[in-house]
Amino acid sequence: MMRELIHEIGSTLRNNKLRTALTGFAVSWGIFLLICLLGAGNGLMNSFMGSMEDYISQAIRVEGWRTSKPYAGYKEGRTIQLDQQDVAFTEGPRWEGVIGDVTPATSSKDFTLTRSGNTHANALAAQAKYLSSGEAESAAEDAFRLTRAKYENGKTSITEFNEARTRLLKARSDRAQAACEYLFQSHLLDFYRGGALDL
Repeated sequence: MMRELIHEIGSTLRNNKLRTALTGFAVSWGIFLLICLLGAGNGLMNSFMGSMEDYISQAIRVEGWRTSKPYAGYKEGRTIQLDQQDVAFTEGPRWEGVIGDVTPATSSKDFTLTRSGNTHANALAAQAKYLSSGEAESAAEDAFRLTRAKYENGKTSITEFNEARTRLLKARSDRAQAACEYLFQSHLLDFYRGGALDL
């Protein structure tokens, strides 16, 4: 029974070559479009998630705009522009425990203030990276001293000695980069809190 069915299907395909080719093309085209749509959808989702990585939960964005009512002798429609004094106002004792870090951000139209913990988080991450790089440098120095002693006593090859030295140089380079990053993020955090940007 199955053999006859397979023979009938093969005979039908041979007798209707054009229909078979068009059907195969249509199925292939549909699969191709489905793959393209899924890829585009995943790409948009990844792009959206990537753009949202710079935002944190419990964040507020404050921007200057135009007034809708007259106030204190000023007409309505007056443009409000935020400056560094507004940042200092949010850091007063009145807002202690209510507002965390305040990060000013500039744009082409106005000056905005963004309550954001990104700068503080970046500084903490840079500090952790700096501390871990110090531990990695110490471990690389110990490993290099041990490898050098073995090499001087003829118990290891020049290849292992060079690899240990290369790891030590990389650890020192990573330590220097982490120190620069930590210094920059610390001064940037102080600047956003109203201090002078003095590197």
